[in-house]
Amino acid sequence: MKKSDYLSISKIFSPVFMDNLANNNLGEIFKVLDLIPKHHKQINSNLEIRKILNLVYKDFSISYRNEHFYKNTLFNKVILKKHNLNNCLTLSEFRVGNSILDLAVFNGTTTAYEIKSEIDTPKRLLQQVTDYCKVFEFVYLVTYSKFLTKIQDEIPDNIGILLLEEKGFNEIKAPKSNRELFNHQYFFDILRIDEFKNIVKKKFNYIPEVPNTQIYKECYKLFKTIPISEIHNMFIEEISKRQLEQHQKKLIKKLPNSIKISAISKRYNEKQCLNIIDKLDLIY
Repeated sequence: MKKSDYLSISKIFSPVFMDNLANNNLGEIFKVLDLIPKHHKQINSNLEIRKILNLVYKDFSISYRNEHFYKNTLFNKVILKKHNLNNCLTLSEFRVGNSILDLAVFNGTTTAYEIKSEIDTPKRLLQQVTDYCKVFEFVYLVTYSKFLTKIQDEIPDNIGILLLEEKGFNEIKAPKSNRELFNHQYFFDILRIDEFKNIVKKKFNYIPEVPNTQIYKECYKLFKTIPISEIHNMFIEEISKRQLEQHQKKLIKKLPNSIKISAISKRYNEKQCLNIIDKLDLIY
């Protein structure tokens, strides 16, 4: 298949397709499924949706390793293998400074995974990892061998490197701790208003009584006086409250391996989770 064919059928892994499963939008679901046989002659009708997803994903593993493939494989083969969903939080598309991190993991410390797939552009990589080091204790670049060969000399020594190979990930270099690079402003700007207010209240036993227009400024004045080592721990504690609900964790366990990452990109309610599981058994 041509690259344009893969781009077309990759819609089956998009957040929009997942939303349509969650909301029982059968017309939109079948619009995407109708694209598959046109480009992928080995996939015909009379297959369950979960089977179609897995077959397309298997093909992508050989011929079109896009961001979804990298992110999903990382979630399956590294994060879910190392951590328990009950004591580890994984967030996707996590904003840090002027960058958006592919996967962020919180489990007693903080780990960032920035993906550069065969489909991605390498632009801004150094700025991205610089941003992440101001918040995350450990930062990984997740990529492929040809790209690594090109930029290996430019990657800072503290950045870990994971290469996606045929059988999984190979850790070329372990990351070093970034605790000396932590930055109060970066932590503060990630936190939601209730989260930074919780930290201020816990540390100083009060929250400034000021109008809402001034609460950010006044809370930051106090926040930046807290030792950065304490900030990191308090940050983890607050972010970890964004943990998945039980029905969302159950969804991850029941999804086929080809789309497990899709369950953390958006928080579906209990009915939507049941709809997704149900629609995956639908025969196309």
